[in-house]
Amino acid sequence: MIKIGITGTIGSGKSYVANLLNEYDIPVLDLDKVAKEVRNNEAKKEIIAYFGDAILTEGNINPKKLSNIIFENDKARKKLESFIHPFVLEKMNDFFISNKTYEYVAVEQAILFELGWEKYFDQIWLVDCSKKIAIDRLIKFRGYEKATAEAIMNTQFSNIEKRKLADYVIINNDGKDSLYKQIDKILKKE
Repeated sequence: MIKIGITGTIGSGKSYVANLLNEYDIPVLDLDKVAKEVRNNEAKKEIIAYFGDAILTEGNINPKKLSNIIFENDKARKKLESFIHPFVLEKMNDFFISNKTYEYVAVEQAILFELGWEKYFDQIWLVDCSKKIAIDRLIKFRGYEKATAEAIMNTQFSNIEKRKLADYVIINNDGKDSLYKQIDKILKKE
C-alpha cells in the first residue's frame, strides 16, 4: 500500500483533488473533518477546560470563536493541536489498517509539513495554485473576508517552501481536465 499525503495552502483545492481520487478507487481520509469530530468528542472536555466557556455557544464549541483565538495566538493554536492531534493520528492509523488491501490510500491535511507528519507517508502531493485564486476561492466558497483568508494563509508554510518538500506538485489553476492529466501522470495511468 502506498500512502499519499495531500497538502497545500487553504484554498488550493486539496479537497477537490482528494475527491477526484475516489474515481481512481483510492480511499481518502480528510484529517480536517477528523479533527472537527475529535474537537467535538474525544478532546472536547480538555479544550473547554483550557479555553473556557467563552468558546461555547449553547454548550457546544463554536468553531468561529475558537478560530478567532487560535489564529491570533500561536501558543493557543499549539495547545489546541496538542489536545486534538493524538486522536487524529490514531484515527489515521486505523484508516490505514482498515484499507490495507488497496494499492493507494490518501490523506488530506493542509498543515502536513507544519506538523512534521510527512514521515507517515510514502508520497507527498502538493496541490498548488496562485495566491489570488486561493483567496478568491475562500471568499466565494467559504464566505471569508479577504483579510481573514490572508491571515489563515499566513499561518501555513508558503507553497514555495512546500514545493521543496513535496514529491509531486499538482497545479490547480486550470480546471478538472488538467487535474486528471496530472493525477494520471503521477499514478502512471496515462
